[in-house]
Amino acid sequence: MRPHRAFMVIPLALVLLTACSSSSSGGPIASPSSAMPPAAATPSQAPTLSLVGLGDSIPGTGGPADTPLVSYVARVGEAASKALGRTVAVTNLATNDGVGSDGLLLRVRNDPVHRAALAAADIVTITIGTNDWQGACDWPGDDPCWARGLAAVPKNLAAILDEIRDLRTGRPTAIRVTTYYDSYIGNPTNLTLVGKPDDPWPSAFHPFYRAALETFNKTICGVAEAHGAICVDLAVPFNGPSHDGPATALLLSDHVHPNQAGQDLIAKTIAATGFAPLE
Repeated sequence: MRPHRAFMVIPLALVLLTACSSSSSGGPIASPSSAMPPAAATPSQAPTLSLVGLGDSIPGTGGPADTPLVSYVARVGEAASKALGRTVAVTNLATNDGVGSDGLLLRVRNDPVHRAALAAADIVTITIGTNDWQGACDWPGDDPCWARGLAAVPKNLAAILDEIRDLRTGRPTAIRVTTYYDSYIGNPTNLTLVGKPDDPWPSAFHPFYRAALETFNKTICGVAEAHGAICVDLAVPFNGPSHDGPATALLLSDHVHPNQAGQDLIAKTIAATGFAPLE
């Protein structure tokens, strides 16, 4: 049985928050005795910050197109603007085409749009890896597949973070890398999403997947922290402190992708980490 994941193709979500700008008028130069002290910069006068979202269909608002959703990436931009008192322009480059960490690495290395956006990004959010970690694996009896994904994703994520570091050339950058929640808990069937009769999950699957996901998430966090990024855990907000609660209330009808409440919760969880080193 292959655990079904519905990370489907939907057009790229691109969100831009228009930056405020200020202008100054020319005039005679004041003499030292008559010059006024410069006014303190207000939030609208401060330079605009840039936030770039990278990842799969979690930040890309994948799933059934019943209701338009606002990605957590845009919500983090709103939170950053409020916390930092600055205008934040948001570019969401997450896609709903089944991209994995290998595909995202290629884009970050070779795509001019990704590279230009990241070079200017003061804040970066990343959710990536589940598609190539477990998307191709069967269960039970496919342990080598799960092991290959667990080995490959950290290397790709490390390379992605290295590329961002090089593009930023030492400038302060707030990078937040999320883990994943368990969407299988509370989903009663493996086959409903593909139009087949109910096929209840075997009782042994859930403990297997929970343990595998915990290991995967710890690995993601280890890579993020080793590269100076902050790892943002989504398992506790979605599945509870023991990682065994259903996330149904936070998911769309496919029981995979976040609904608006889920997107908002991810944004709130990221914002709770603050925006160092920009603060």
